[in-house]
Amino acid sequence: MLWLLLLGSGGCTWDAEYVVARFEVTPLSWDTLRVAVTFGHLPRFGKPQGAEPEQVEVFAFDGAYDTLYAGQGPLIPIPDARLASREQVLVEVCGTFGRQRVCEQQALTASPKRLHVRPEITYPERGRLEQGRYAFDAEVERQTFGADAWEPIPWTRPVRGHLLAYLDGQREQAIRIPFTRSEGRFDLTQYPGYRDYRYALDTRLLDEEEVVIRFDVWAGLGEEVEPVASVEKHIRPKTRAERTYDVASFAEQAATQILDRLGVEERRRVRAYIDGWEYNKLNRRYRIEVEVQWGGSAFGRGRYRLNGLLEVGEDGQDGRFTVLRSNRRAERRWEDVLKAQVLVLEPMVLEVEDVMETTPNAGAGAAVGR
Repeated sequence: MLWLLLLGSGGCTWDAEYVVARFEVTPLSWDTLRVAVTFGHLPRFGKPQGAEPEQVEVFAFDGAYDTLYAGQGPLIPIPDARLASREQVLVEVCGTFGRQRVCEQQALTASPKRLHVRPEITYPERGRLEQGRYAFDAEVERQTFGADAWEPIPWTRPVRGHLLAYLDGQREQAIRIPFTRSEGRFDLTQYPGYRDYRYALDTRLLDEEEVVIRFDVWAGLGEEVEPVASVEKHIRPKTRAERTYDVASFAEQAATQILDRLGVEERRRVRAYIDGWEYNKLNRRYRIEVEVQWGGSAFGRGRYRLNGLLEVGEDGQDGRFTVLRSNRRAERRWEDVLKAQVLVLEPMVLEVEDVMETTPNAGAGAAVGR
């Protein structure tokens, strides 16, 4: 049940002539307290006598000393559902006698609470092995007042904690991802340990058919957190068919950027052909031979032809197009407008949501915070 502790005058100024003779705090439920207080007068001579203050004030504070209640009592409403598990609640009563103020405090704890979390982890996001997102379906229960059972309660405060992301079997190299909301995105490059993590992941993807990434969820209702769930994501290297799709997407986007930079407005007869491609596993980059055609008649007269090498990372970053050969029309247009052999491209985005196969979220929620 509730733990009571007499704290004394708690820093309030009081004259020895007046005292708090009796101060009792009785929990009627987790959400209601009843306060009983009497004051006394200690004359210089004679027996102690009862005293009636001019004003009685009652306060309640949470563990951060924010005010939960200010009034005259005797019933004090406590927003227990807003408090952390067993968070300290401080109750203070003060009586005013002229210019003298007499105060007393007692401390108790909020209800024991526990947290259930069902996590949803998306990783990688849009094929980016450094990016992902999370969402938590959280439920909070508190122990039933005066019983051993548990009851659900509404919880409006954010669930705080962190994720630990690591390759299966390498927990000591986990990346710690803090969170203060029930859903959000993360970028692993922003946290210590990413380089070692990425090197280990890329190395294993070269040799293994499947790599398991674990996300351990640590969460709590207050400052302390505990492990509440774990999610596995199974990642495998892309197939030849998937990379062929990526190549086609990059070639199309590169052709669009090239025509934009050349100021080509008429797009009815635009074609982009792929003459060949290769993928370098070590630096995770594509080399794609592309031919871009535009303009001219339906029979090919007056047509522009531009052949070049498209180099781009598998994440669509750091792309560039190098002209290798072209017909006279395209060559003049390129030299007049761009005046450079190499065109640096804007980042490109793959249209496929999950370009690497992953398993559904695996892992059960757990209860913490008793």
